[in-house]
Amino acid sequence: MKKNIFIFTAHGLSPDLYINIITHLFVQYGKSLVECITLLKIAYEGDSKKELRDELIIIRENISIQIQNLINSKVRKWDRKINDWEKSSEGFDYIKLNRQFLHSYLEVSAWLDENEIVTKVESSATLDQYLENQASNRNYDNIFDLTGAPKKDFVTISLALLYQKSYLHIFEVLRDFGSFKHQLIHEYIDNDQNNLYKYHDLNLPNYKVSKNYTDLMSQKEKWKEMIANGISIVEIIDTIKKDLSELPNAEIFQEKSKELIALRRRVIDIEQNRSKELITRKEAKTETNNLLDNLQEEIRQI
Repeated sequence: MKKNIFIFTAHGLSPDLYINIITHLFVQYGKSLVECITLLKIAYEGDSKKELRDELIIIRENISIQIQNLINSKVRKWDRKINDWEKSSEGFDYIKLNRQFLHSYLEVSAWLDENEIVTKVESSATLDQYLENQASNRNYDNIFDLTGAPKKDFVTISLALLYQKSYLHIFEVLRDFGSFKHQLIHEYIDNDQNNLYKYHDLNLPNYKVSKNYTDLMSQKEKWKEMIANGISIVEIIDTIKKDLSELPNAEIFQEKSKELIALRRRVIDIEQNRSKELITRKEAKTETNNLLDNLQEEIRQI
């Protein structure tokens, strides 16, 4: 099955890290199975999405630049202090690659010639929904690399993706390479051809999502489908309240149930005002649509 690869990015990381992730996956699956590569950036309150998009575009360009260097047996040095390439005249090192990694870098280069890496900035407030939407695409194996994911969003990301049975990974170097000038995957193979890095698989038994969470996510999908099918807001709210009350940890949703009851009352008030001709049909429809938006937000927050 074709692979969709999603890579979380972080400010200040060398493009070499992203090259390592991409190259490892090309070695594992082959160029022909890689359908799409997406670089992800999370936007928080106060962030400029334009600046974050520009940052992703630069990362994408730097990946291509370094790949071209590698297939020409050289490496451009990264200056972490300025978060950019070294400016000195000695900004390159010449290297000798074994056949395996030269082939791998050529595969990545050929894919980049035919495809463009996608860049995506997603708000932290809607991150879980975005990830669930991407991961629910069953036409592909969805692979998410969390190496550059912010720690504060790690749980949200992991739960959303493990529920959808996606593949989660982290790239880790197994020993200190402080004396190395670069941090590229071809340098993480010793003389005995042993890997000095590990691509951790987070889809292990001890990482499974609890049944409570799985049940809740299943219910949320049902509620969203009811909205899409045009079921009345009152009926949807009654269904949500019933479903929440039947969960093992129902007590934690008591406050949310009160908010849903208040929302239900507002819907009924609109219907009564319309029947009494206190408001026009158009006004009733506008207010109902606003309440529907509110309901979708309530569902997202559950």
